[in-house]
Amino acid sequence: MALTLTACGGVNLSSTQTALHFGGGAIEAQEFKDCVKPSSRDNFAPGDTFYTYQTDLRSFDATGAEGDESAPIEVLSKEKEVVRVPLTVSFNLKTDCKTLLDFHNTIGAKNWHEGKGAYNEDGKPGEGWRKFLNHIYVTPLNNTLDSLAEKVSYNDLIGNEEVRRSLETAIQKNLPAEIAKRTGGKQFLENFQIQVLKPTLANQAILDAIAGQNAAIEQGKAAEAKAKADGAAAVASAEAARLAAAKQAEAANATVAIRKAEAAQRQAEIAGFGSANEYNKNQCIKTPGCQPYVPSYGGAAVAPPK
Repeated sequence: MALTLTACGGVNLSSTQTALHFGGGAIEAQEFKDCVKPSSRDNFAPGDTFYTYQTDLRSFDATGAEGDESAPIEVLSKEKEVVRVPLTVSFNLKTDCKTLLDFHNTIGAKNWHEGKGAYNEDGKPGEGWRKFLNHIYVTPLNNTLDSLAEKVSYNDLIGNEEVRRSLETAIQKNLPAEIAKRTGGKQFLENFQIQVLKPTLANQAILDAIAGQNAAIEQGKAAEAKAKADGAAAVASAEAARLAAAKQAEAANATVAIRKAEAAQRQAEIAGFGSANEYNKNQCIKTPGCQPYVPSYGGAAVAPPK
């Protein structure tokens, strides 16, 4: 913060802070004395003032999250639909003594919020710093993104990764010059790093339609997958039935072959007796109680003895 000190002592800075030291008071004119480096302290006289600034990486956040400097940047697509582009710009404030003093005198000490400038308040960047960031970033970002978005469909703006990268590239290229237009032609910021997050469409009706279309596509994919699975199951079942039938046919063929072999063997046996009648007589002789033929005497058949 800006410290107006009224007793002898010193000011201590962290490793990420630097300060501008101004003398002043009842016996001294208000004038710049020196810069206080990070991780150091400086003595002061009654009425001295210190204006503290951050030397570490700073950011302008426009994602709409709590604590951000801005809501997402709104642009118009080729179809004149509002697209919200959330993004973050990281950067450093140039803090070499000469440049920082120039920044403070021309910009930092201005009344940005309730009489306060862009320097630290209560040991950290305050509302004055936030107002300053909005002043230098929002309009340049709007101008850069509008000139690109008006040539692109909202579908590509919200879903095409290549388009999102092109937005980052355009901001990276145009932003320093655009900011210089708002800082008297001087470049007090450096080391810009741009990150554009996934844009969103403002029109809820279109969003609902897209969601419905996506749901229908997913349902179609699920139905197709189920049909393929059912088809695969049917094919597997048919293949199992075919294999079972093949095994049954193989078993039947084996039985037929056995029967044929037995029949051939029987035919061979019969052929050895000259005729089927002789074969049967032979089989009867071997069988207890079987009379193979009835003898005849003088042409009259005689019953076999009991």
